[in-house]
Amino acid sequence: MSDEGKAGTRPRTPRRDPAFRSTSQNLASVCGGDTQHAGVIRTIYDPAVISFDTLLDLIFDAHDPTQLNRQGNDMGTQYRSAVFYADNAQKAVVEAKIAALNASGKYRKPIVTTLEPLTVVYAADAYHQDDARHNPTQPYIQGHAIPNSCQFRVRHPEFFSPQG
Repeated sequence: MSDEGKAGTRPRTPRRDPAFRSTSQNLASVCGGDTQHAGVIRTIYDPAVISFDTLLDLIFDAHDPTQLNRQGNDMGTQYRSAVFYADNAQKAVVEAKIAALNASGKYRKPIVTTLEPLTVVYAADAYHQDDARHNPTQPYIQGHAIPNSCQFRVRHPEFFSPQG
């Protein structure tokens, strides 16, 4: 997604975002499953451009929210489907979205996404930032990340700039 006011991800600095921390556990310790951290994408959005409800539609479409503690072949609590909410109003919207999706029959299994308060976000190790762009021939990137990203862009072209 572009940086032109669309929903997207951008690094945050501690000065601008008190929940952001630049250091903590390294990726290897998080992937080991012992830290209780989840691998996440920090999403920064402008509610004047995209509603929280629409953002949730995109989040639930970008992964399988019915897999407990896994995404594809990646297993462990660090791969859980989770939404980290900033306040009780966001939590209520997420709860309503999950209830509506479960009632709709969109998924064959119930959604197991956890709702967790946003307390702190740790930046991934520098080598893991923009991983797909820096490691396009890595098997996981080739077999999972690129195809999923392409399918997501096809389903939601209105959120992507032509060049991005």
